[in-house]
Amino acid sequence: AYLDYATAVLLVATSFALASGQPLSVSSESWASAGLAAVGGCLLMLGNLSMQRALLLGVPLTIVLPLQGSLTVVLGTSINYVLQPERSEPRRLFAGVAAFLVAIALSATAHVAHERQAASRRERRRRRKRQHAASCRPCCGAQAPLVNGAGSSTPQAGELTIESAPAADAATTTATANATTGLFVAAAGGLCFGFFSPCFNLAVNDELGWVRQSGGAPLKVFAANLYFCVAFALSAWAANLALMRWPPPGTQRSSLSEYASSPSDGRWLALLSGVVCAIGNAAQFVGGDMAGFASADLVQAFPIVGTVWGVACLGEFRKASSRVYVLLAAMYGAFLSAVALLAWS
Repeated sequence: AYLDYATAVLLVATSFALASGQPLSVSSESWASAGLAAVGGCLLMLGNLSMQRALLLGVPLTIVLPLQGSLTVVLGTSINYVLQPERSEPRRLFAGVAAFLVAIALSATAHVAHERQAASRRERRRRRKRQHAASCRPCCGAQAPLVNGAGSSTPQAGELTIESAPAADAATTTATANATTGLFVAAAGGLCFGFFSPCFNLAVNDELGWVRQSGGAPLKVFAANLYFCVAFALSAWAANLALMRWPPPGTQRSSLSEYASSPSDGRWLALLSGVVCAIGNAAQFVGGDMAGFASADLVQAFPIVGTVWGVACLGEFRKASSRVYVLLAAMYGAFLSAVALLAWS
């Protein structure tokens, strides 16, 4: 599905570049501009890939999106402000950044609280099963020879055993370790997301003077966006082909033939998401060129929509306590405040 997504991003970027009428060729003096845009595209791909991996490791969408979106804004906004300090009002801008930091803390707290409550419920269920199994043994032990045969100690289907508890504990430990690893993967992806916008900013505005020192001119927005998306698509294909041949532990090996013969229903959704992402990226870059890239990072409000999907449609945080729901509501409030402050700056 990610290959379809990346292909759709490239096709939309190509159509935008051709429709814009901007020059797409790159002179030898302007390769630094194209290279910076390409680095930004690779970083975006790594961020997206980390998001998928974190979800597979068991971190809820409600946590991955706020964590990565907030890191994106904190890093991207700060770096873009350093590059273009004249384009934003710093007090409102960094008040918005602080609100995003609060959102990170609230999302992580909600995740930890929910996981602890879920682990506690699982432990209570296992304890009740062990107690029930222990209480059944005195009364059932005398009848066991009549049912199973004399001297038989083999548990029957559906029989509860105390020996199953270590396996359940090991499964819980593995799930917790996977979720912790997933949080680190999501945070690493947030770092990648945080640097892709500054790379694009440098590609089109050349604040450090790398392009102009060599006698060239930086690329226009839609031309830079094309190189950005070419790098994104090529790196996505390379990474996914490698993962098909050498899959992560616990997943099956795949191939291009299996990808080509896969059902088309889910692939259309992947293509549609690629189109939406390409339009969002182009809108962010055009807005950054017009109003400053630091303020344009307000488009990273996408976690608000994503967490609503996670809670309302995917069933995440089902049966959570009122404390967890209060933390989620506060997280949404922090996001809305941050977006408003960034827009005001």
